[in-house]
Amino acid sequence: MDRHYSQERRQLDRLHRIYKPACLLVDGREKPALLRDISSFGAGLETNQRFGIGEAIQYRWADEQFRMGKVIWSHCNRIGIENVDELNSISSSTKTYRSVRFKGEAPVSVFADGRRYEGELVNLAQRGVCVVSTASLRRGVLATVQIGKHSLESLTARWSSGNKTGFSLPRSLKIENMAAILEGK
Repeated sequence: MDRHYSQERRQLDRLHRIYKPACLLVDGREKPALLRDISSFGAGLETNQRFGIGEAIQYRWADEQFRMGKVIWSHCNRIGIENVDELNSISSSTKTYRSVRFKGEAPVSVFADGRRYEGELVNLAQRGVCVVSTASLRRGVLATVQIGKHSLESLTARWSSGNKTGFSLPRSLKIENMAAILEGK
């Protein structure tokens, strides 16, 4: 970030601390991370992925498009990213936040109304999960969704369209739990 040190600090966009889920693109696969802070020049993330200094990286948060950057520092599970292109605005980090959705490719079991339905994970977010199953579930039904060895309990069907259902979770998933579910661990 040497190119920015010459500018008067008060003229730079300030760092916004947001602590929200983010998505890293690693070897063509989406991986969860925690976006700790962001400015128009870069971001700080927490991740279980390892990166080398100077490594190219793609990341996104909320429902934004992927941004290109490079790793400028790395320490334990934290990395600093410098954006390839300066962001014109970071207002999207402060707008009404819609959590990152991670595409899923795992079989699921949905337990609702005293029955078990088989299906497929469509996507996973910090506060919700979307599945396609053999059932057409009504809005408001309580359910448990099992993804591999992970059981997500006390979910509420927020919407349903045919055999596709979006469930809300009673509490936010931790980033490391999301990673374990998505990686099948």
